[in-house]
Amino acid sequence: MSIVLSAIMILSCLSYVTPLNAADGVTVARAGGWNETLYIELSGVTDSDVTAVSYSGPTSGSLTGEDFKYLVRDYNGGVRVDVLGLKPGAYSVEVTTSKGTVTESNIVVEEQDRSGYAHFNYTDGVGAYNDDGTLKDNAVIVYVTNENKNTVSVTSKDGTTVAGIGHILNSAGKDTGSGTSSKGGTCNNNNDIIRRLADDGTPLVVRIIGDVKAPEGLTAYDSINNGGTVGDNGFMARMQSGKDITIEGVGAGAKINGWGIHFICTESHPKYGKSFEMRNINFYNVPEDCVGMEGQQSGTVITAGVERCWVHHCSFFAPVISNPAESDKGGGDGACDFKRGQYFTNSYCYYDGYHKTNLVGAGDSVLQYNITFHHNYWKNCESRVPLARNANIHMYNNLVDGQTSYIMSLRADCFIFSEYNCYINSKDVTDGRTGGVCKSFNDTVTNCRGKDTRTVVTDRSTTLSSNNKYPNFDTNSALSYIPSGDYKLNTDKTTIADSVKATAGAIAGTGTSDGSGSGEGGGDEDETGGSGGEVIVPSADSFVHIIQEDGVASEFYTFSTNAYSESKGSVVLNGTTYSKCLKMQSATTITFNAPSAGKLILGFCSGCASKTVDVDGSVYSLASSQVLTVDVSSGTHTVKKKSGESYLYYIIYEPESSEEETQPHEHSYTSEVTKEPTCTEAGVMTYTCECGDSYTETIEATGHSHTKVVTKEPTCTEGGVATYTCECGDSYTEAIEATGHSHTKVVTKEPTCTEGGVATYTCECGDAYTEDLDALGHSYGGFVIDKHATYTEEGEQSRYCSHCNDRIDVTVIPVMEALPSGIYGDVNADGEVGLADAVMLKQHLASMTVELNEAASDVNADGVVDLKDAVKLMKSLAGMDVVLGEAA
Repeated sequence: MSIVLSAIMILSCLSYVTPLNAADGVTVARAGGWNETLYIELSGVTDSDVTAVSYSGPTSGSLTGEDFKYLVRDYNGGVRVDVLGLKPGAYSVEVTTSKGTVTESNIVVEEQDRSGYAHFNYTDGVGAYNDDGTLKDNAVIVYVTNENKNTVSVTSKDGTTVAGIGHILNSAGKDTGSGTSSKGGTCNNNNDIIRRLADDGTPLVVRIIGDVKAPEGLTAYDSINNGGTVGDNGFMARMQSGKDITIEGVGAGAKINGWGIHFICTESHPKYGKSFEMRNINFYNVPEDCVGMEGQQSGTVITAGVERCWVHHCSFFAPVISNPAESDKGGGDGACDFKRGQYFTNSYCYYDGYHKTNLVGAGDSVLQYNITFHHNYWKNCESRVPLARNANIHMYNNLVDGQTSYIMSLRADCFIFSEYNCYINSKDVTDGRTGGVCKSFNDTVTNCRGKDTRTVVTDRSTTLSSNNKYPNFDTNSALSYIPSGDYKLNTDKTTIADSVKATAGAIAGTGTSDGSGSGEGGGDEDETGGSGGEVIVPSADSFVHIIQEDGVASEFYTFSTNAYSESKGSVVLNGTTYSKCLKMQSATTITFNAPSAGKLILGFCSGCASKTVDVDGSVYSLASSQVLTVDVSSGTHTVKKKSGESYLYYIIYEPESSEEETQPHEHSYTSEVTKEPTCTEAGVMTYTCECGDSYTETIEATGHSHTKVVTKEPTCTEGGVATYTCECGDSYTEAIEATGHSHTKVVTKEPTCTEGGVATYTCECGDAYTEDLDALGHSYGGFVIDKHATYTEEGEQSRYCSHCNDRIDVTVIPVMEALPSGIYGDVNADGEVGLADAVMLKQHLASMTVELNEAASDVNADGVVDLKDAVKLMKSLAGMDVVLGEAA
């Protein structure tokens, strides 16, 4: 077997305890804790033998109902029990079986690392879990296996029940009331259940067990059916208007296989599309996106932003799509994308060989902010780590190895703060585009080639010029957690790469006959957060020897003993599980002759940690990775046991290769329009690489572009014509309606009180008509005093028309009666002279209708009530020396 190995270190991020008890042949194969979960594996029983499971510690309880049914299951010839939703701390587990009771103690459960923007200034818990690791109140749990995926159901408080996980999660495929989905295609059975659960305030947990392939009810391939899109590969569950949702894998080997999930905020329910978590899932063969989060935007405003999303401890393995709906989707689309929203954390994830990994913003105008990437591992991917637009992004303690196109793409005013990351063996640390900036502090860049436009700073407080919405967010404690150091940052640059390899990714596994996942090692003491096994790339010069397949027979390696074991667990190499290994005894030696310098890679069992191995006289300690890599020169080499028992699964010699041999040719295509498109015919774009490789793409026909000219102007009574002409000669006409008359009104004879008038209406075209106006009619007002009465003469009053001054109702005002002295000025006849009298007198002089004592109102006794009387009355009231009832 001659192939080159590109080794991925498989380190354990779990804790394990030594088996303690046995009851009538029942033994604890292993037990351990992970992030807010624990497990125990028993041999000598099946799940039908288990009658009860209880646990105690910071969280105590027992498994009942659906939890007992699905979390206690047949596994690797025995039974596995998982317990989820635990507070961190030390636990004991008691498993009661028909053969006796087994107890395991001191199982240490670690807490999740909730560093990052998803949890910044937010204490409600992202997804269906609280921040202490326990489930939120009233959470509904749905267990999904490959067997029940199309029958499992959930019911909202109003009694709506939806069956099948594809129908439950794919809101985009629901019936909008007309028998079709919102896009007009056929609909599924969703019935808006995700939004109904959000209305109920019901958190939702979807627990994936084992290898779950695409269920019914997902979006259709290259079609609008079930809410799909033409040009997409389909098989997506597009969740709309959900809240407090967690999708998680149970134990090891949980797979979403051949389908993906979107979490969406809609303008119809903008308060939802919030609080989403995806964890411990292995994504395989996903034809479109693995995980996508997207909100809605109108112009420059996010009208329905997706928020508080956390994708962590997941593994993404690149698919190969044989018949993609679009040519650039042969490797699927995005692995994990985020668009139109804020507060997103992507952490402890592993990306293997993906074409397009992380898109942040689908276009230059798309808005999304407050994003964190930390402790992720991108291995042999192509691009988008990330492709960023407008966002402010914090990247720390990430590892990028073998990127073939570019790492970061800085576009549309994005601002990335990159610190303590490892960028190695890659092309273009940045892709050289303009519009965004990257501030780099204590990053490690090794063996990278091509473009790099980062701004490297030696002082973390250095600020950069940026048009980002949150420029220099990394120095502002009001905008981020960074200045306060409220996150777990490894500043030892020598250990970052290994620690990321050890912790990134879902718990790997191989799966069993019941569809449940098995731990990395298949029952051995190593559940990993790694890539699910070593990645092997073919080469004609390397030598791989696997004990299970080859024994000790080899033309390249010489083995002195052949003591085998199949009880030390298993390893996963290139996706295949091997359980047979070679026991390294005192008498065991392995020799080989290396034709050139290279690397020796040895794969041991997880129980070999802390043992030592002798290679060419040098002693090497086996770490928790169980993968030992040693540089070797040309010549003969010897491997021996040093201390403690160790068990070898495979040995690989990988010779050095020249840069020209190890770096494959990367096509660089130049585009040329070889056939121009016309209005009615498609054109051709040809892409040619200097190596001679080429391909073509169809350029859509441009379609007619007609220019409008009014060739006959419309009139008031006749229609016109508009002619539309394309430069290719194609043309058509369109009728223009007659404008209709637009008359202007002029009064050509004014009406009077007794005679009517005339209004004439004239259009600019000459058309005219007249309209009679009614006579105005008299409009008489109140009485007006024409002549005031005196002590000797009568007065006179009458009413007048406001239009023609015609006079009617002429009335005599009697001669004023003389008054005895001493009462002058008592205008209101109340026996007193005061301010009220002056007010009434003024009202009378203003022609207001008041009943006054007119004789008393003649305060200067000149026979006329006028302004002079009012003035004299006011003087008297003001205390001036005047006598009422006397002249002057």
